[in-house]
Amino acid sequence: MVALVSGDPAKLKALRRKYKVPRTYSYEQFADCLAEGVDAVYIALPNAMHRAYVEGTARAGVHVLCEKPMAVTK
Repeated sequence: MVALVSGDPAKLKALRRKYKVPRTYSYEQFADCLAEGVDAVYIALPNAMHRAYVEGTARAGVHVLCEKPMAVTK
């Protein structure tokens, strides 16, 4: 694991330390995370956020694994 993304700075700090992850990002910095060289992204966000982050990841040419469902509407 090379990076973590979260909206909770305290959680990022704790997880970074626990798993020795070199980089952390807020949701607003997600595009920066993709641009700085990750091979794959695991999307484990609330269902309503899946589609936007999956599409952004795919557009960046990064492999993506998304928890079900892909989107909450058609």
